[in-house]
Amino acid sequence: QEVPVVHARCSDGSDGRLGAIEVAMGSTLISASQIMQMNHRNIHGNMFGGYLMRKAFELAYICAARFNSDSRPEFVGFDDVFFRKPVNVGDFWTYTALVVFAGAGAIRVRVEAHIEDVVADSEEATNEFFFVFRPSEQAKQLRIVPHTYEEAMLWLEGRRRWLDQSS
Repeated sequence: QEVPVVHARCSDGSDGRLGAIEVAMGSTLISASQIMQMNHRNIHGNMFGGYLMRKAFELAYICAARFNSDSRPEFVGFDDVFFRKPVNVGDFWTYTALVVFAGAGAIRVRVEAHIEDVVADSEEATNEFFFVFRPSEQAKQLRIVPHTYEEAMLWLEGRRRWLDQSS
């Protein structure tokens, strides 16, 4: 039953042109990087999870505010937080925010984080955060349009989370 919904969202017959209230998912992507410093480590010598969550929230807020350019979004809460691998002092940590779904009264932002080994030219996922924001009353009701299969799967996951919370 989700296949027709994804198909309709991804191919609305507009030859790739977006309507006035449509925003390409990829255009909402923003990233930040930093070297993890000792002043935010926990008793185990890893980076404190609350610090990572704060940095992810700040990026998610900027992402939602840019998407909702008419006004400032209101933070509603976390949907999920996953700590997949510890982040150590000295790690090069990169985190990327993306609006994955926008529905009636909700903007869902996913932040994915990873550490990079610049010598080995590799990266490893460390965290995944899902934030929910509410647009202001004055904001236009915008729609996110995925253009790739990966984006469509992220949109579908965001939609599922929105439907679960709405019911």
